Amino acid sequence: MDRLITILCLFAIFHLPPWSFAQDIDHTIEAVVDIEEGSVGSEDLPILEALRQMPLDINKADRIDWEQLPWIPPDLAQAIVDWRGAYGPFLNRRMLIRVPGMNESILDRLTPFITAGGHTPRTHGQWRMTNSRHDRYGVQGNGRLGIQSDVNIRERFSWGMRFERRIPNRVYRWQSGYALIHGASVIDQFLVGRFEMDFGQGLIWRSRSTRPSLSTFSASVKRRSRGFRPDRTTYSTGSNRGIAGRYNGRHLQFIGTVFRNKKGEWTHGGRWMWAHHRGVIGTSIAVKGKTYLYGLDMDILVDRTNLFGEIVFNGRQYAVLQAGIIWRLGNIESGLAVHHEPHVYYLDDTAKSWSSLLLRWKPDQRTVVQLSIEPQRKVHYMLLKRTVRLRHRWRYGIILSGAWSQEKDEQQVGAGMIHSRWQSQVEGRIRGRIQWRGRLERRRNVADGTDHQLLISTRYRSKERVNLSIQWQYTLSNHVKGSLNTPVFSGSQRSRWTLLMKGPVMPGIEVLMRYAQTRVTRHAQLKTPLMESDWSMQVSMAW
Repeated sequence: MDRLITILCLFAIFHLPPWSFAQDIDHTIEAVVDIEEGSVGSEDLPILEALRQMPLDINKADRIDWEQLPWIPPDLAQAIVDWRGAYGPFLNRRMLIRVPGMNESILDRLTPFITAGGHTPRTHGQWRMTNSRHDRYGVQGNGRLGIQSDVNIRERFSWGMRFERRIPNRVYRWQSGYALIHGASVIDQFLVGRFEMDFGQGLIWRSRSTRPSLSTFSASVKRRSRGFRPDRTTYSTGSNRGIAGRYNGRHLQFIGTVFRNKKGEWTHGGRWMWAHHRGVIGTSIAVKGKTYLYGLDMDILVDRTNLFGEIVFNGRQYAVLQAGIIWRLGNIESGLAVHHEPHVYYLDDTAKSWSSLLLRWKPDQRTVVQLSIEPQRKVHYMLLKRTVRLRHRWRYGIILSGAWSQEKDEQQVGAGMIHSRWQSQVEGRIRGRIQWRGRLERRRNVADGTDHQLLISTRYRSKERVNLSIQWQYTLSNHVKGSLNTPVFSGSQRSRWTLLMKGPVMPGIEVLMRYAQTRVTRHAQLKTPLMESDWSMQVSMAW
């Protein structure tokens, strides 16, 4: 039966057109994660999206698994594992509050991404339908109706699909699909269809973010989710179409894959990885036509020091290196990351060689001071980025924070200073359920002018898992057009309201509604406002 299902899936999926879109039909992450808070970086979003679809089992997760979550420091991850070893499995998610170091704030953030899985395999799944539309200037625009489904049959077989219908032109498009067999005789997992891969630093097997940001990292093994996984989103940029298999030993893992990318090019290869509670060491090889890529990567935790890196060779030629170190000494934490490609032609304005230095100082439990410096080698100049951040928890749960950053051309080829930004923010909680925030930001670009932005938001989370957030954003822009010798100044005002509500209507069924309205007034014209609105409604069902 498994062979028949695999053959049918291969035949169907390899003959589907590789459609892809830039818009995601899932606003779940926006509802459960407060990205504006600053504790979640862009490099954390892929793992949170994956965990939203397949939550982390708190009775099976090891220390490295826990440290993938942005709110779990190394000490707390080890405390969770030690508590489970001493007192047995967690009966539910609320039992995590008994772990020393865990508090209500952290547990509230973790809840959407974890589960206390049972020991009896059962059939379960989820289904989601989203209807969205974008209207502009009072005219009804096009919409999308998206359907996605995932089914898991007693932890032995899983399948899923993504389907979309364009409205009103009624264009039907299949976006992605997969079939996953668990626990076969030799291979632990065998996947057919669209999937994502994430190994090492993402230099050979490309992930969504191959450039690590040190801003939210701790001195721990915290490098994204390694392995291959089904494509569970509708906009994934790293999606592949093919087959992949994995075998897990006690400390060894072997992965083999064959797939075709969006350009129609076939790639095959594999990976070997040795995993331990102190880290991982792996090697990868990929064959793309006549091109052979192979590399070595590591991610090792030694006491309070994390060493990570990957080196890739193209045939006999060294192609790219990315490495770094993060260490902690008392209340001071530092990090250094470098990226270098020696044989590359600078045909665009992408930085092919860069380094990043981070210094974080915590004088007490309430205050954090952070400095980062990042030089980049561009096409015709050397760009230097400098950022200073300050965060202090005041009385009554009020948090004050500020940031200043600047991008400057060190070789003075252009105008010297290219971009500068400062930001101040105040936020707080009312009885742990209502969170409010006010932020003022100023951005200046030598080519485009200056923007001033004000943001006010409120978020409410009830014990019944109802999420309600309201956000208002106002931007005043003074743009510069023309050349540096003959500038032409113009301006605009932009205000945007966003309302998002998510909550259960009955056991197993959740509804999410989102509405956003944007109003733009341009000074250079007759101050005629331009109106845009986006709305979406999403129904999710789990069983």
